[in-house]
Order: sequence, then C-alpha cells, then structure tokens
Amino acid sequence: MNRKRLLALSLLLTGLLMAALGPAAPTEEIVLVRIDASVVEAMDSSLRADLTAVAALRSSWLLALPESTVQRLTGAGLRFEILDARTAGQAYFLVRLRGEADWAALQGVGRSVRLEQGTALFWSGDREAREILPAGMRFGRLFLDTALPLERTGEPAQPSKAPVGDDPQIVSLVAQVSKSRLTQTISDLEGFLTRYATTPGCVSAGGYLYDEFAKLGLAVDFDPFVFSGNRSSRNVVATLPGTVFPDRQVIVCGHYDSTSDRPMSLAPGADDNASGTAAVLEIARILASTPLDFTVKFICFSAEEWGLYGSKHYAEQAAASQQDIVGVINMDMIAYPDRHPWRFDIICNENSRELGDHYRANASQYAGLTVNVLTFGSWPYSDHSPFWDRGYEALCVIENEDPENPNYHTTSDTLSTLNLDYAVLAVKASLATVVETARIAGTPAAPAGLIARTQIVRSLYLKTKTVNLHWNAGADDVVGYHVYRSTKSGGPYELLTTSPMEGTEFTDRGLDVSKTYYYVVTALDVQGRESRPSVEVSDKDGTWI
Repeated sequence: MNRKRLLALSLLLTGLLMAALGPAAPTEEIVLVRIDASVVEAMDSSLRADLTAVAALRSSWLLALPESTVQRLTGAGLRFEILDARTAGQAYFLVRLRGEADWAALQGVGRSVRLEQGTALFWSGDREAREILPAGMRFGRLFLDTALPLERTGEPAQPSKAPVGDDPQIVSLVAQVSKSRLTQTISDLEGFLTRYATTPGCVSAGGYLYDEFAKLGLAVDFDPFVFSGNRSSRNVVATLPGTVFPDRQVIVCGHYDSTSDRPMSLAPGADDNASGTAAVLEIARILASTPLDFTVKFICFSAEEWGLYGSKHYAEQAAASQQDIVGVINMDMIAYPDRHPWRFDIICNENSRELGDHYRANASQYAGLTVNVLTFGSWPYSDHSPFWDRGYEALCVIENEDPENPNYHTTSDTLSTLNLDYAVLAVKASLATVVETARIAGTPAAPAGLIARTQIVRSLYLKTKTVNLHWNAGADDVVGYHVYRSTKSGGPYELLTTSPMEGTEFTDRGLDVSKTYYYVVTALDVQGRESRPSVEVSDKDGTWI
C-alpha cells in the first residue's frame, strides 16, 4: 500500500473513531472572583468546604473558580464580584498602591481593579508586570494554583516559646556577627552592577554565592527553574545537616536578584536585597561548624523581583516531596533605618504568629531590638509568601512593611546609603531565632505535659491563691528542673527555684487572687545545659480545686 492510501485510511479511521466517541468535553473556564469575608462566614458550611482562595485581603477573598462553581454561588443567592471571566493565559499581579499616582500608572498599560485601600489587581495578558510597570512599584504575582482555606482564626494565642534568660551558647554565637563581613558581601554583590534575573550579572552573582557557601564547608547546590515562558534562573541552596532530626528543616533565606529603572545595566540593589543575602551568608558562616538538632537550609532565591518565581519553585518542590519545614525566616531589606528609635517589622500570617512572637522575644533578648509583629492573610511581596501558600510557617523580616527607602528600585540603592549597625541587629535576631528553632544538638528537650491546678485558700481575714504545677518526667539525662513565673503572658519570667529540683511537681503559695500568673518549666541535664521553656500555662488554664 502506497503512502497516500495509508494516510487516507488513517484519516478515515480517525474520523470514524471521533464520531463514535462524540465531541470532546470542553474545558471549564476558570473565573477570578472577589467575595466579602462576611459573605463567606454566612455561607453554608458544605459549600464553603469546597472552596479555596488564591489570596486573602483585609475584608475579602480572591478565588479562582470553575464556571460551574460560580453558577452554584449564583444559585445560592450569594453576592460576589467577577474580576475576570477569562483567566486562561493571563498573568495577574497584586500591586501595592502608595497613592493616586500609582493607580494612574496602571491605567492604559493593562487592566486593573482597585481591590481595597492600598491594593490593586493588575494584568495585561501574559506580560510580566516587571517589564510594564514603573520600577518603583511594589507587586507580587498572584498564582491561581494557590489553595488557601477560607478560614479566619482571629487573634492567636500569646507566645509560648519566649526565651527565659540568656542562653550562653546563643550569646556566644550572636557575638560573632561581623559588621565588616556584612559590608564586604554587600560590596561584592553590588560589584556585579546588576543582578536582574535575566542578566549575566545575576548568573555571576549566583556563582559567587555558591563559592562562598562552599568555602564554609557546606554542601551547596544550584536549584534551576524556568519562569515566564522560556526565561531561566537558579536559586542557591546550602545545607547544614541536622545531627538528631535531619528530616526537620529550618530555612533562612533572602533573594539575591535586583532591579532598578535601568535593570539591564545598573541595579546595585544594596538594600534590596544584597543586605538580606549578606545576612544569610553571615548566619551560614557562624553556624557552619555548630551541631544543631534540625537541618538548616541557607537559600538565596532568584527572580523575586519578577514575582517570587524562585521561592515558588522551591516551595512547590518541598511540598510535593512532603519536606518537614518547621519554620522559614526570610530577610528582605534590612539595612536602611527609616524610623527612630530603630525597629523592624515582622510579617506573619495566622499560622506563623508563634514563630513571629518567638522572633520578637529573641530580638529583644539577644539584640536589644524592638520589632513589630504584623499579621496578614496575604502579603505577596517577598519570598515567605509561597511557603504560606503551602501551609508552612514563615515570616519576613523587613525594615518597614511599607518601605520608605528613597533609593528603592533605583540606581542609587548603594552601600554608601546603608547603616550596617542597624543590619547587624537584624542578623543577630535572625541568628538567635534560627538556633532556638533548630535547637543546639544535645540540649535537653523542653518539659512536656505542664498543667496547673489552682485553689483559693480562705482564712478569717485573708484570701490567697495556691497553684500546683505538674509535668512529665524528662529523658534519663535530665537531672532537674527550673520553674519560672510571670504576671504577663510571654514574660519576662521570674525564677522561682533557687536550685534545680528533682521532682515533677511544684506548688506556688500565697498568690494575689486578683492577678493572673503564667508559668513555664525548663529541664537541665548532667552538664548543666538548660532546655527551652515548656509551653506556657496560666493559673486560669488549669483545674480549680
């Protein structure tokens, strides 16, 4: 049979098969909608359980829904706004609006919707916002494959892991933070002229970071990824293996790419974000020879300025392989103090508030630094965000939630404009939190099972309160315990035991009945090393007898 007859027969058979099967089922269009939080809260629970969001705003949610689900919402009589009914092939960005000039800049270059004060949605086909919008605008990519549960948990509990006194090992490590090394690393990174993610300068900067981690004796790898069509870049990942629980990971990270109004030729990015990258490298230097219970990953992400592409790639791979990431500390712009007295903002979501409160306590304890812990449902402007989307605890350390650095995303963001004394404080606080979270190997575990029993004791002229504490016995190497008390949740705590006690019960008598008392317990081993504090309990949490 010649080729023409064979082709004709093949086409005939294909046509007969398609006719027998009938027309292919059309793919449902995905619709981007906004719905008020009050509508979600009043929604039937069975319907709400089928929905997930792609972003949480202050008073509403953004959802990417199949057309059939949109019809279900309509049929249920629910109010919502369709932002775009044809999302295929579109690239969406949440844009930070700092005034009407920013809103005006969105007009005429794409489509935009003002979502709430300070936030807009922008898209222009599949074009990248980084190539369209002014360099000074702050935005984050809105990924429609995100799946956030439609839950608002309210104000979280107070911190339960605040430090109790200085840990001498952490004090020793924090004292090693070097201002001169931070300065040198920022200078080296600035020396590449631009680290814009699509330039040779970014490739060279990644190679520099790889070599610096390798000099520390750490295992280091490139983590390549493709973004926005056929563009490519690579994260740099160094690993300090845990000695006790190596499968559990703590990540300390920052992005090393940069941008400006001349991104292809000059984007020094000293504050944004050579400062955070230098901090990651400095923490790696100090911890490289320190045995920790958990594995620590030191990651320098790329393509953050394009829409968090490097961190999204990494977080997706981590979630797909079910990696046990216990906390992510992301540092982004930490060297330009725009407020006095100095302080930093810590960006958390509800799931990460305990980590944020822990960071705040360590910042005060080991750096003498005040930080503000701010909670958002979504804050897609730095590399912690993709970890939130995958359910991991993560926070962002930044000089100001709304940066005031006048050199932001300009060619004048140089080392000469920075204050490295300020950056040192952020590095110390971050280092202490990494160590507290990853745990110095060999330190005894914190006591578990702490409970309180409270009793009011009355006499003819006096009424006092007695609190009995009980906890579970520790491992064989635990030789005693210390008990601490405070009248404020999270401390500061007062030491009640002048010497370590052997038993697992403690009675606190003669307490003021008008006050609430908070307690934590620590364990000590044969070498005198003290554990982290237990979970905090109060005299109101326990049983009244």
